[in-house]
Amino acid sequence: MRDGDIIASHPPLEMADLLQKTSGILDSGQQAIQNATQATANLKSISAKIDGGQGTAGALVNDKQLYNTLEQTTSSLRDTVVQAQAGLPTSRRIWKP
Repeated sequence: MRDGDIIASHPPLEMADLLQKTSGILDSGQQAIQNATQATANLKSISAKIDGGQGTAGALVNDKQLYNTLEQTTSSLRDTVVQAQAGLPTSRRIWKP
């Protein structure tokens, strides 16, 4: 380099532009955190209801007798369908266990 030579460069970053970009990134990050927090709260509420035995899922999870009854009913229904289909011609059978 000699006296008077020009060095090519990019214009300097404006602090205001940098702060604006950073602010946008932070706003997006905060929104994502708020969404995750809300989703977590919703899941916590749902799991508390299930643990408390509320609703169908809560009853099935917490009431072993109800679960066993439903399992027996499903099995009986499956057997009934199989027996009913045994009397139909093969081409008319609609369900295969």
